[in-house]
Amino acid sequence: IETGATFNASGNINNLTGSSITIDGTINITGTWTNNATASLSDGDATYGSVKFISTTASQTIAGSATTIFENLELNNSFGLTLSLDADISRTLTLTSGKITTGVNKAIISNTATNAIMSHDANKYIVGNLRRYVSNAMYDLPVGTSAQYELANIQINSNTGLTYIDVAFATGNQNPVPGGLTVQGVAIVNFLNYGYWNISGNIGFTAVNYNLGIT
Repeated sequence: IETGATFNASGNINNLTGSSITIDGTINITGTWTNNATASLSDGDATYGSVKFISTTASQTIAGSATTIFENLELNNSFGLTLSLDADISRTLTLTSGKITTGVNKAIISNTATNAIMSHDANKYIVGNLRRYVSNAMYDLPVGTSAQYELANIQINSNTGLTYIDVAFATGNQNPVPGGLTVQGVAIVNFLNYGYWNISGNIGFTAVNYNLGIT
């Protein structure tokens, strides 16, 4: 798909074994994206293409045997997008409408720019697992459950060997109140028990200084 061109796929796109798709323009898709071949949609130049999931009638799926490396991905489907395997976004993820549900898979944002995830809010976020590539900067981590938006953000001040963080929110109470905990002299006897965030770094990092905010 050349620069400035748009391909409207009213239905599914299947990238079969031995095939490849390269995009400098835009693909609008209303069905399932299935990739069984080349991972990257890039042709290696400095022009970046977009795939937009735009169904107005049903949820959509990213499927196949090969992880697709999208340059820009936009979700504009209030019914949402489900990942049957990992999806890697190398430039920007734009959440115009709908939620991305990962299951056991991951939405991978391999761009360390702080604005690589755009337009998230209480109706548009990642239900499941986010892998966010990072540097020393502030990052929003728009995750949650199917029913609840649980935005976190992290300011990474310094690090040694940290390449990415894996983030997810899980329901359940994993934090019983320790004995003797007080705030301004008042004993704490209960924590909110809706759920908790799991945030972990890549194997091999040795140090990180950070500030974490959760809402």
